[in-house]
Amino acid sequence: PSNFPDGLKLNDTTSTSILVQWDKVPYCDKNGIITSYTVRYQAISDRTNHGNKTIVLAPLMSANLTDLIINMKYRISVLASTVKGDGPYSSSKVFTTNQSEPGAAPRNVRGNSSRSTTILVWWDEVPVSKQHGEIISYTVFYWKTDGGSQGKEEKEETKNRKVKLIGLQKYTDYTIQVLASTIKGDGPRSDPTTIVRTDQDTPDGSPVITSLTALDSTTVMVEWRPVPVNRRNGIITRYIIWYLHEDEDHKNARTKEINASALNATITGLRQKARYSFKIRAATSKGEGPLSGANVTETEAVPKAGPLPTDRIGTATAEIQFDTREYLTNGNPADPKYKNVRANYEQKKDGEPYITAEFSRKDARETFTIGDDKYYSKSGVTESRRKRRETAPEKYLNGKLEDGTETAAFQRSFDATGFYEDGNLYTFKTSNDPTLAIVLSIVIVLMIAVIVVGIFIYRRRRQNSFKGDEDEGMPMNETSRGGKASSKRNRMSGIDNPNHSPGETIPVEEFEGHVRRLRANGDLLFSQEYSALRPTSNYTWNATLAQENRFKNRYNNIVAYDHSRVKLNPISNAPGSDYINANYLDGYARKRAYIATQGPLPETADDFWRMVWEQNTKTIVMYWPSEGGETHGDIQVQLTETVELSDFTIRKFCLKKSNSRAERMVSQYHYTIWPDHGVPSCPTSVLTFVRKASGSNPPDAGPMVVHCSAGVGRTGTFIVVDAMLQRIAAEKTVDVFGYVMSLRCDRNIMVQVEEQYVFIHEVLLEAIHSGYTEVRASDLRSHIKNLMQVNQNSGQSEMEEEFTRLGRGVAAPQSKFQAANMPYNKTKNRYANVLAFDDSRVKLSVITGIEGSDYINASFVDGYMMRRAFIATQAPIPDTIPDFWRMIWEQESSTVVMLSKETESGKVKVHRYWPAKQPANIGNLVVEMTNEMVYDDYTMRDIKLTNTKESASRVIRQYHYTGWPDVGSPDSGTGLIDLIGQVQRWQQHAGVGRTGVFCALSILIERLKSEGVVDVFQTVKQLRAQRPAMVQTKEQYEFIYFALREVGDAFVDS
Repeated sequence: PSNFPDGLKLNDTTSTSILVQWDKVPYCDKNGIITSYTVRYQAISDRTNHGNKTIVLAPLMSANLTDLIINMKYRISVLASTVKGDGPYSSSKVFTTNQSEPGAAPRNVRGNSSRSTTILVWWDEVPVSKQHGEIISYTVFYWKTDGGSQGKEEKEETKNRKVKLIGLQKYTDYTIQVLASTIKGDGPRSDPTTIVRTDQDTPDGSPVITSLTALDSTTVMVEWRPVPVNRRNGIITRYIIWYLHEDEDHKNARTKEINASALNATITGLRQKARYSFKIRAATSKGEGPLSGANVTETEAVPKAGPLPTDRIGTATAEIQFDTREYLTNGNPADPKYKNVRANYEQKKDGEPYITAEFSRKDARETFTIGDDKYYSKSGVTESRRKRRETAPEKYLNGKLEDGTETAAFQRSFDATGFYEDGNLYTFKTSNDPTLAIVLSIVIVLMIAVIVVGIFIYRRRRQNSFKGDEDEGMPMNETSRGGKASSKRNRMSGIDNPNHSPGETIPVEEFEGHVRRLRANGDLLFSQEYSALRPTSNYTWNATLAQENRFKNRYNNIVAYDHSRVKLNPISNAPGSDYINANYLDGYARKRAYIATQGPLPETADDFWRMVWEQNTKTIVMYWPSEGGETHGDIQVQLTETVELSDFTIRKFCLKKSNSRAERMVSQYHYTIWPDHGVPSCPTSVLTFVRKASGSNPPDAGPMVVHCSAGVGRTGTFIVVDAMLQRIAAEKTVDVFGYVMSLRCDRNIMVQVEEQYVFIHEVLLEAIHSGYTEVRASDLRSHIKNLMQVNQNSGQSEMEEEFTRLGRGVAAPQSKFQAANMPYNKTKNRYANVLAFDDSRVKLSVITGIEGSDYINASFVDGYMMRRAFIATQAPIPDTIPDFWRMIWEQESSTVVMLSKETESGKVKVHRYWPAKQPANIGNLVVEMTNEMVYDDYTMRDIKLTNTKESASRVIRQYHYTGWPDVGSPDSGTGLIDLIGQVQRWQQHAGVGRTGVFCALSILIERLKSEGVVDVFQTVKQLRAQRPAMVQTKEQYEFIYFALREVGDAFVDS
């Protein structure tokens, strides 16, 4: 034939077949009888020239092609043949067989868990020849595999060749299968051989303490059950036992780590006869789980300390051996600095005790000879008998004993608070003097006369000692034997400077100079003034000493004077039911403004809440019940609200009395950062606390109840500061000495130590310097307007003067920056005048063998509601970039805010510490930027941080604020304010100026939203106490106010 068949048509295509049809060859082109047709088809991917052929005998004009390749493109043509041969092929037509479900599963399915509840699964594609079409999706099937049993099957679909499975059970094996799908259906699953275990995490559950056994006076055995298997979330690596004495704050709790293989442990070094709470938690390699509930036990009592006998007893002397215990029998620790051991002898014929010597614990001897006829000072130093007339009452004569006389000795031990106890008596008899026995009959009359005269002289001396005269010995303080106090010195004694008179009223404008004089010569006048705080009147405390009340007193030497004690409404047939260890104290211009009391004991909690109800108290400082509700006698106390701030916590209670519909709301202010020893380092925090607590007390409320543990030290500090602040506001004068003296007339040893007395002056000086700078949101706009007014006398605006006041005070000494000033750390500081305080600096983990490896110029900064909410740091210099990323990893920071451009005014401000394209290897860390998005005012970068040693990764989000001009501050605070809610940690080139602005705004905005007030001055002041020079310039200080004005307007409108 000279032509090909017409009308080639393709029909009924499937994934492996097609029906081919055609028409006859035009008649004039047949050139004979058509005997057959040949259909040629070839896959386009087939590069050969022959393809496949199918011959169809005429007269049929169709062919069904089968066994084609799925989803394959073919080229097809047809020719006609006569007996003389083949004609030409028709033009080719192209067709594609239909898709089908995949013929194989994805290959090399694998997974990895970087977090405890996620698994990243990825795989290779299905072989091309088995795909059978376009893969449109993958389905991942997974289930828990526990001991061979299969859990509920879950599935996740994705278009990619990887998927993150989330919400998984921690530290659990999962079996994973994957299949691929085309539009025609699903292919087979991969083999169920891929098993991935989720990463470990901290335990969800806690061990359970099953037994607490007091082994002796200072040791407790703790036994426990392990965490349930399904709540361990990993391999338990250790247990941590948490234990706390009942009188201590939670932050003073101690811990002991125990190997994971153990289910019991021995806790030593406890106080004897003391109640302890024990809790326990378990830990995996990822960290610690929750604490168990508290279990309470009491250690055993130790016998009273007392002198021990020796064999060396003479006619006029006797040697005893001291028993210096670490703890007193009430459980109080004996302070090494203050514990004094007093050896005494007592002649039984008249029963009067007599002090022979006093020693500090560090100077105490193993043995002591009673009757050596020498003087002993308070430090235990021996002095010549010839100095007798120069001896003050603080020195003691260890007088000779009489021969052949029965004598008793006991030891008195003190703790740091002044509490003491008397030890057991040791009775002995001195030897007889043979010489005296020979002449006894001769001088019997003279002996009788000597005894009579001796008794007369002894009694005269004893009477004189009560009048404050010097004597050879000092009787026991009346506190130990009766209920009456008398001063041995008047209020002015001990003041050696004739130009200084304590108790004088100081005008506020002279107070700074007054404090400077007291501080001169190592606080000499402070010490003398504090020593003079001794009321001259005699006060009784018979109710405290009553037998039915003794157990209600936390400390034996903290008493409630009878004339000022709070008397409860007595309960019928309950002797002593009107007693509580609490005293009324006058405030400024108000009688009985305060009640100072001890921290309630378990036995006196009912009395405490009775007092709160009966006295109509609306504000309590320091004490709170446990979560939920408690019933104390006929008063139900319900905790209704808790607000935890960085320095103190505010709680609200609802008090209801049984058989009555009356209820009252009481607020409690709990200062949480007073250190275990000493006083707070920054007076600003305490000033804010006192103003907040006092300012919330309603005018119609009863006395404010204030307490610490004993109700005299920190309690006295709070009350004096509050009363003096009111006096400053009303009279512009201060009299700390006179007011403390008046407090001590109503409760003994108020303001317990000199350090607290000095601290009161520091807080008041801060109040005078700072003024009252708190502003309501509704007044903020007018307040800023006033601040911008120029003072005609100084030529400065009020804003400038306020900023200048921030810098008043003594500059921090270099001793506060010891780590920063070490030779091997100095090169790590970008600026020599911007260093990290030792007490607030971020400490890196130590690298063995590298000095200063724990140092980075970075400081923790408290937020509004959380301590250490932020880290303020300089931008890394080239040598400290590894330390910067180490800090980010170790502190688990998730957000970094950068407030400087890399270059400003032609100077490098920030060395680029993040990689641009390729990942950077920094020690054990790999830093990789995975995403970058540029906005109007900032650039947002996602940075993946991988710890190769721990096989773990985290994503850090960096906000690079670019809206800050090279000079000055932004025109509007809107852009910066928008960022604040997203930030937990940040850094900037010096880590003080703009960083301080960012930190201050974060805190102030939180307070504005919570309380409706702001205090820019005090906020910046507290920031500077944690890192020097926070908010460096007046322009930055102004910017804080202007930014707050924008927030405040929106707050007021809402």
